[in-house]
Amino acid sequence: MTLSACAIALLLAAFSLRRYLHWFASLLPERPSAPDRTRSIAILVAARNEAHSLPRLLAALHRLEYPPSLLTFVLVSDASTDATPRILQDWAASHPRARSLHLPRRRGKGGALQAALSLAPPSALVAVLDADTVPAPDSLAWLSGAFDDPTIGAVSGYLAPANSTATVVSRYAALERWVFHLVTLAGKDRLGANPPAIGALCAFRREALEASGGFPAASAEDICLSMQLANHGWRSRWLRRAVAREDVPVTMPAFLQQRQRWSRGLIASSTSAGRLEDLFVAAGYLDRLVLAAACALSWFGAIPLWLPAAYLVAPVAATLTALWRARAANPAAFLAALVIMAFADLYITARSTLAHVGGKPLSWAARAPAPVRLVRRQRGA
Repeated sequence: MTLSACAIALLLAAFSLRRYLHWFASLLPERPSAPDRTRSIAILVAARNEAHSLPRLLAALHRLEYPPSLLTFVLVSDASTDATPRILQDWAASHPRARSLHLPRRRGKGGALQAALSLAPPSALVAVLDADTVPAPDSLAWLSGAFDDPTIGAVSGYLAPANSTATVVSRYAALERWVFHLVTLAGKDRLGANPPAIGALCAFRREALEASGGFPAASAEDICLSMQLANHGWRSRWLRRAVAREDVPVTMPAFLQQRQRWSRGLIASSTSAGRLEDLFVAAGYLDRLVLAAACALSWFGAIPLWLPAAYLVAPVAATLTALWRARAANPAAFLAALVIMAFADLYITARSTLAHVGGKPLSWAARAPAPVRLVRRQRGA
């Protein structure tokens, strides 16, 4: 076996062991948790050209089952060019405990959140919501309850796809979301392995957030911040009961844009890695490329065929487990989408990696709204 073939084989074996471990751990009983409504929370929302999504989020903020006297809001427009600044300003004007801010120059999501944090009044916790999410009424209470453990610095919730059945692309994106949350993050939480605080629905102990340097100006600010917190000795959790619904991409261009942004952001987060698991997180989707290389080497007899075959068992098990946990209607349709999108996924991963290596600039851009006719007929699990 050549040196390069040996390296590919070892990498694939490492990815395989990690996948099997997370899948097995996700089958274990959940760690205990309970809701809490006694901590003050500053809610931060950073948006760029999200006029189409904000009404749903702002309506959901009205429905939060949390004492209003303990909540404050800071809403930031990151140099938006649509109606986002006006929408945020009007909502803040009608809420005495809310403030809005329009940044004239783009700072990216991390910079916008840091600007929001600087305006937020004192609070025990800081929660972050994406502009295109719809948090469940009890989501903040569940996030807050996890901070009963004084070692916890960050907690994130479950982002449930709201439009999983819209198109083949959305089925595949939803399936990925279910595997990531209901298997990978669930497994990491059961192992106490500090699951990353996903920035669409998460909360931070303010003491930990500020001691770790606040929100980094990075394309994957949530992953980098999670690593910073771990480097400062703080632990994190993921809670399935803290739920927010969020649309996944319904078209190939939208999926390509989102995946490329995520993939490159994960690779860039490697500079904040302080543990071996952080490096696996930063590797992101690169296991796809390692698997493709291993299959090619197996074809030419350079490595044994059982190695990539053994790897594939883990994602298949995780996929079936995620479909069951999500109670997905017509699971065969999601499996068909997986087959259809597999090569597109590999292409996007390779393209994102090459773009990062080539130093192509990466910017934070809002996702285009899904067609109204699709949104109305969507049913998420």
